[in-house]
Amino acid sequence: MVKKFLCLLAFLWTIPAQASIVQRGKAVGSAGSPATTASVVLPSNIQANDLIYLGCFTDNSQNPNTPTGFTLITGGNQSNSTERFYHFTKTAVGADAGATVNCTTSAGADIVIRVRVFYSTDGAAPQVGATNFSTATGVSSVTFASTNAPTKSGSAILLVARENQNITVGFDAGVIDPVFGGFLIGGTATGFFGVSGTTFPSPMASISNGASGNWMAAAIELQTSNGSSAGAVLVSGGAFISGAGNCSALTPSSETQNGDVEFTIMDIGSATPAITPPAGWTLGPQITNANANPNAASLTIYTHTKAGGDAASWNFTNATTNGNICVIVSVGNLNTTTPIDVSQTLSVNQANKNMPIPALNPTASDELLLRVGALPGAGTFTSAPAGVTRITGLNQGQADLEVVYDDPTLNASLYLGNNVPVADGALGMSLGLQSSATPTRTTANQRVEQLGLITLAPFGAPEPPPSCGNCGLGVGAP
Repeated sequence: MVKKFLCLLAFLWTIPAQASIVQRGKAVGSAGSPATTASVVLPSNIQANDLIYLGCFTDNSQNPNTPTGFTLITGGNQSNSTERFYHFTKTAVGADAGATVNCTTSAGADIVIRVRVFYSTDGAAPQVGATNFSTATGVSSVTFASTNAPTKSGSAILLVARENQNITVGFDAGVIDPVFGGFLIGGTATGFFGVSGTTFPSPMASISNGASGNWMAAAIELQTSNGSSAGAVLVSGGAFISGAGNCSALTPSSETQNGDVEFTIMDIGSATPAITPPAGWTLGPQITNANANPNAASLTIYTHTKAGGDAASWNFTNATTNGNICVIVSVGNLNTTTPIDVSQTLSVNQANKNMPIPALNPTASDELLLRVGALPGAGTFTSAPAGVTRITGLNQGQADLEVVYDDPTLNASLYLGNNVPVADGALGMSLGLQSSATPTRTTANQRVEQLGLITLAPFGAPEPPPSCGNCGLGVGAP
């Protein structure tokens, strides 16, 4: 009888889904001179159960009205002098894709709307966890408040800020997909980072500007549903090192915590790199392009699990003196023994305006896909395809290195846009990142919205490797 009872308990016991919080998209809208209504068009790829964040800034002592269908986050009605910044959320329905949302006031004001959309890879609706709201006066920078720690591992920490000046410096290096600057909207900013535990990094993320002013800031935890456990989380991107020869004093961001896997990404202008890594770093995928002289290049990945006692920065020596771009990207809740489960690389020996990133067949253990593209020349990155989030990137005049991520339901090849045609020698890489436990991915969250963006690769564009899952298809193709 006891055995039968235990078997029944085991059968009825619900195993929590393993899920990740991933960004779906973002949007911005504004009105001024002054106005009582500002509108924003939501991303067209929104799906049911996405979490929509909407921040509405107003001045002239005007309180924003709650947009239809949205709910004010508890404590999210910020004010500083005559300015207001209210923070709202909504669990999306299918009709929200491409819909117009208004932020209104009773009397005239300058109005700015900032939107970010996140989803959980198990198809359940994300929820708001811990929140930290703060204000500051007469300062040129603020550190986001961290009194209320994250309540769940694997959360995304959404950062939102307003200064009554045009923000020209921005977030610290670790913040993912930062947006700030511009006329009217220039005094507002959004970005995010991830946490693989239930503590904030020390020091906490910050934002700065060249001029002193009055600030409102918010750090909002977006977490998996109560029925889900934390999966892999994109934590941060670090500061870039560029120049010639070695990648010296390469530093992970302050958001990186012990147990996170650090990925050193090295774009070196040589097809025969001679790299000596620091102790404790493991060579990952590498690809070279020897047929594109004078644009021969290589793309190399090293991995390391952060631990107590690690050096504050790392020195990777390279025997060649060619130009390089190097950066450390950190990911939490990964399998630290085999963080890269599967990979694909691609080399293109022709002039190209875009960075081709190869397709990848992810395994059942993969929870995030890390994509890297390198392109010679001075063209600047434009934007990632819908549903793909830019982690970090740098164009240092001779080359452009871009790092983006998405979830495994989009396994087609990608094209990362570049403003101008550049010389031949593009390199691309896709990495399947293995979660610390088998993730749960439901058909309710498949990337059906991408079907309208997947097009046949244009004539002359590189084809994905023959082992890809969507051969001949390219997302974001020009």
